[in-house]
Amino acid sequence: MHFLTELVQKICLAEPKDEMLDGCEVEPEDRVVGKLPKELRQLFTVYWEAHNRLNDLTEKLQGSRRITKAQRQEHSVECSRVEVVKIAFWTAVRRTFVEIIDDENIGIRQGWQVVTKKHVYKCQGCESRAACVVLSLLGDLPDVS
Repeated sequence: MHFLTELVQKICLAEPKDEMLDGCEVEPEDRVVGKLPKELRQLFTVYWEAHNRLNDLTEKLQGSRRITKAQRQEHSVECSRVEVVKIAFWTAVRRTFVEIIDDENIGIRQGWQVVTKKHVYKCQGCESRAACVVLSLLGDLPDVS
């Protein structure tokens, strides 16, 4: 199936769960700008799931002594998928809440609250959550020798 067709289907079928944002409370430094609409909650769910799949794959590869070309390609494809969904999500958030379109530091908190923040930080207890951390995709993997 074509990537974009698959992505649209996943978004339409996504069932956002409030538990995805457990540990991501609104912080005193946050400025709440609104509540994420249903469609963006669905897109966030797809983003969150893709991010978690990539984390799982990354951990698996980091634990491997040898990484095959196929594994490296699979990881590269997953990185690209996460990046596409990430860009789509944060662009949609900025276009929905135009007052923050130029803000660099925005996040999603419990209750689907969209916030701006003065600086980037990690929420306590949610280091693996896509909404609260600055995502950094896996760096260099060891070469297969």
